[in-house]
Amino acid sequence: MHFSLTHTHTLFLLHLTQASRSIKEECEGILAEAMPALNAAISALATIKTADIRLVQSFKNPPAAVKLVMEAVCVLLDAKPTMVADPNIPGVCVCVCVCVCACA
Repeated sequence: MHFSLTHTHTLFLLHLTQASRSIKEECEGILAEAMPALNAAISALATIKTADIRLVQSFKNPPAAVKLVMEAVCVLLDAKPTMVADPNIPGVCVCVCVCVCACA
């Protein structure tokens, strides 16, 4: 069976091709912006030592930045949050994520 494209079909396919290229270029631009941050993060991960993890685990009340990073790690590891007493406000509980990490 042989199909022939009409002028309208040809114009439509040309439009789709141009739109696809435009989307591809936009995505490549966004990726190019993100790659340096990803590479820096990967390099930083390579410098973490077991002692660093133990230090974070020893904090009774870690700084806000440490809490935020650990919450992100728990989300990545799909660790479930637990309610614990807030060390700063007696009688108040806060939701925290307790991750158990196997460190070499």
